[in-house]
Amino acid sequence: MAFSYGLANFQRGFLFKRYLNKKKMEKIKKIAIGLFSICVMTVSLNVVFMPQFAHAEEELASCEFVPLPKESLAVSGYLNASNTGFKVNVTLAPDYRPGKIALFLDNEADPIDTRSFVNDPSYILTSGTSTLEQLKTLLQYDNPLVSKTHTIYLKAKGSDESYSDLCNYTFTSDFDAPSGEFSAKRDQLVETKSVLGVGDRVILTFTPGAGVNDVKSVSAKIYDRALTWQPVPQKDGSIVYQAVYVIQEGDRDQSASLPLTEVAVQDNAGNLKLYGDNGDISVPLINFQIDANSPQLTIASPLEDKVYNSKDVPLDFSATGYDTLKIFLDGNLTSLTAGQNLEDLSDGVHTIKIEAADSAKNTIVKEVSFSVDTVAPPITLITSPDGGKIEQGSTIVFEGVSEAGAQITLEVFSEPQILQTVADAAGKWRFEFDSNKLSLGTHDAYITVADQAGNSFKLKIATFEVEKPESPKLALNEQPRQETPLISQDVTPKVISRSQTQTQAQVQTEPQEVAKEGKISSAETARVPTTNWGAWILLLAIVALASALAAAGYYGYEWAIANSYVVKKGQEVERIEKIEKEVGKRETIVSPKKSENLSKKDINQDTPRRQARW
Repeated sequence: MAFSYGLANFQRGFLFKRYLNKKKMEKIKKIAIGLFSICVMTVSLNVVFMPQFAHAEEELASCEFVPLPKESLAVSGYLNASNTGFKVNVTLAPDYRPGKIALFLDNEADPIDTRSFVNDPSYILTSGTSTLEQLKTLLQYDNPLVSKTHTIYLKAKGSDESYSDLCNYTFTSDFDAPSGEFSAKRDQLVETKSVLGVGDRVILTFTPGAGVNDVKSVSAKIYDRALTWQPVPQKDGSIVYQAVYVIQEGDRDQSASLPLTEVAVQDNAGNLKLYGDNGDISVPLINFQIDANSPQLTIASPLEDKVYNSKDVPLDFSATGYDTLKIFLDGNLTSLTAGQNLEDLSDGVHTIKIEAADSAKNTIVKEVSFSVDTVAPPITLITSPDGGKIEQGSTIVFEGVSEAGAQITLEVFSEPQILQTVADAAGKWRFEFDSNKLSLGTHDAYITVADQAGNSFKLKIATFEVEKPESPKLALNEQPRQETPLISQDVTPKVISRSQTQTQAQVQTEPQEVAKEGKISSAETARVPTTNWGAWILLLAIVALASALAAAGYYGYEWAIANSYVVKKGQEVERIEKIEKEVGKRETIVSPKKSENLSKKDINQDTPRRQARW
């Protein structure tokens, strides 16, 4: 309030004297208010943090408790069997100068270690022990079943020879690992079985010894499989630790005990105990045995997915290590044994299942599915040359339908010709046979059909005749070829004139040229084709007429554009204007579709042919 009052008077004085203008006074006022806010914040911080600073000034030393040796199984707040002593790391405040520093255990009057001040802020005080037995003696550890709690005090000795506390630390001494016993029993679900088999459960239990109540963990393996242990409270208030072992195929048969490896128990203090010989123990089995191997079974016949073409199928299998054996055919229990036949089976799919079990109820099951098919596949012809005549050189087609996957064999006689194929998924099959492979005359065709089971039959499907192809016929308007006798040369020497020699040479050259072109049909005669002049004249007349009509149409169209009168647009008739020829412009015609969107100038600039296309 005083500050505000003084500020107001200060402002009034300046205003009264009119020494500064109004804007400068406002600026000075803002600066004064800012300074006042800083003062208030400073006072508040001092009030809030003053107790902490005072507390910091009261901390004369900091202490750290360290179990020895460093590689021990140290657990915070404990000394265990892996320790041989401890030490305390002390750091004094910079301005603190005690005469001596002493380490006391519990309520002992005499310190276990002291250090004189040598102008050094750091000191180490120890228990003074180097073995576990010395440490036990120091801590008066005489009852293994009872852990003790201890407190160490770090004190400073002043000039008046009195001690003041600097810091303290509390810990528990426990140097003995928990003892106990392991046992194995049957799970409640198999309590009535004297021999446990694959899939059965064995309950493993660790029971701590009397007075042991600080078990932290239990670990063990069986056949290299780690077991998981859980604490289980008992009715008397004690706690046991249990794990479940599930028997697996291939585990060893056991009649008296169960082997465990890497067995260890650890308590809260960190004491770890390995049981047996380096952690290997044998846990006795209580009133039961273990049979971890199932019987062996192999089915040799029938084979999986095989198709048999007989209603009697042999049954062949081998089995060992079983006490009971059951054989099921299509789900029905039978009294069959190995070496017998599955008799009077119907066509279709069948299943044989064999179960073998031992005294531990270890069971092995093998199942095989197979088929019986005693009916030959059907066949239906679609295309066949039966009863027909085939021109030599043509293709003969055989096609039909049977069952899917059937093997189809075609045989043509009298010259044996054999073709094979497989029916597709729809049962269709097809053969294309070259008749050039057959001689002229009558032939028979046979089809053999076989299914996957081996059922088959043979069927004659056609009798046909292969004949010589007919001579080619003349085409329409083709003139018969004239046969011109070949002119033979007379090799008898003759005296002839030069003109006769030229004529004879010319006549002899013509047959050679024809022969070069492959036109001579025999050694005696040659066919010389003639030209069909009538057809050529008719074709030329048609071309001339078409050209005349095209020319007349084009120029007639140009004339019609130049002399047309009107163009229809809806119900209106527009007069086509003629443009003077001396100007050099052509007439234009208005398109009925585009005249609405073009100006007269645009129309006059277009060409007649383009307008005609409109």
